[in-house]
Amino acid sequence: MRWMTGCLFASVLAWVPAAVCELRGQPHPQVAIGDVRHIKVCYSKNTFCGWPRQCGIANFGNGEIVLLHHHAPSSYKTSQDIGHEAVHARSVVLLQRSLDNGETWGDDNEVVVWRSDATKEERDKLLFHGKPVARLDMSKPGAMFYFHSTAHGGFAEKLFKVFVLRSIDKGLTWDTPIATLALPSWTARGGLKDNHPPVHLGDGSWLVAATVDDEVCIYRSRADGASWEYLARMAPRPATGRYTYAGLILLPDGTVQGYTLHIQQPGSDKAVRGLVNAICMTESRDGGRAWGPLRPIVHPGGDSVWGPTSGAGGGTYFYRSPWPIRLRDGKILVLFAQRQPPYGIGVVVSSDGGKTWSDEFALRKDGVCWDLGYPVATQLDDGRVFTAYYYTSEGSYSDAVRFIAGTFFRVN
Repeated sequence: MRWMTGCLFASVLAWVPAAVCELRGQPHPQVAIGDVRHIKVCYSKNTFCGWPRQCGIANFGNGEIVLLHHHAPSSYKTSQDIGHEAVHARSVVLLQRSLDNGETWGDDNEVVVWRSDATKEERDKLLFHGKPVARLDMSKPGAMFYFHSTAHGGFAEKLFKVFVLRSIDKGLTWDTPIATLALPSWTARGGLKDNHPPVHLGDGSWLVAATVDDEVCIYRSRADGASWEYLARMAPRPATGRYTYAGLILLPDGTVQGYTLHIQQPGSDKAVRGLVNAICMTESRDGGRAWGPLRPIVHPGGDSVWGPTSGAGGGTYFYRSPWPIRLRDGKILVLFAQRQPPYGIGVVVSSDGGKTWSDEFALRKDGVCWDLGYPVATQLDDGRVFTAYYYTSEGSYSDAVRFIAGTFFRVN
């Protein structure tokens, strides 16, 4: 049975201590997070299910949610069974659907959105089809984007071919691929877009944030995704490390907030503080053209309050794959993976539009190895939040089944 639900954990209520996180120096009210419950969404002992953030989520209301992830065969016996590049190359991007607010996920209406396991010739035939681009109204209910980059010979080469697929029927069918984003002239390799959703501005244009080499750039479409143009740098290339895992949210006053992760590998220059190894945010008040300074929203430099850590990096807190989401009451959540012990999924919360942030709260910290994370999230009809991510909960690094897990929780 591939889809499994009902793996329930005890509901908990936790108070998150106040923290300023070097933003504006004002104390933040306590945030209550409760009703935490975990399920298995997609699980099989001979399948590697991974990286939902690279694929996306969409909530169409009335309980209907679609969730995409990489789905690949794996026997969990050799390094090729869990190696990320090898898994990507033999995977499909699978869309699954829930009609009850994420409680159950079945085989009905599942869709293979993209086949990375196809031959290069088969993929090129789809990418370079020469067909006219359809006119689609992506502002209508049921519309969604899917961004992808082709995997020709490995992670570095795939950055040359970034394209977008569009659906206007809740992911049941998809338009032909649209050519690559227009890349800035200074990049050597191209761009990569994970599937945090584009923001839709008041003038009808769409903005996305994309990793380009070691920085984050903004692209704009004024044609409902039929074409894209480079607009600005959101996070310029840092002196050390790199920026990646970018996402945008739109505030009611038209401000666009950008979120990204600075990655500093263990053993590199620890004297560089401030934004090192931190989830950061910035803002634009002119539709994504100009951006303010990057500010950490978690403890920068690895000074985490999560708890004692061990392993590679001498205790450096290893954030991964942040996913920002704005709730209907105005709170902003950023979910992320923790890839040092205790392995798990965390969240920080702002109740004042991003001025101050809570300390990190662990939604769960029972992972058996670092190979987990890439969360996506949506708010349900009843106000709860549902987040999905890939996870490991039994075994060791080499044989732990990688599956899609889900967590329900409430923020007050």
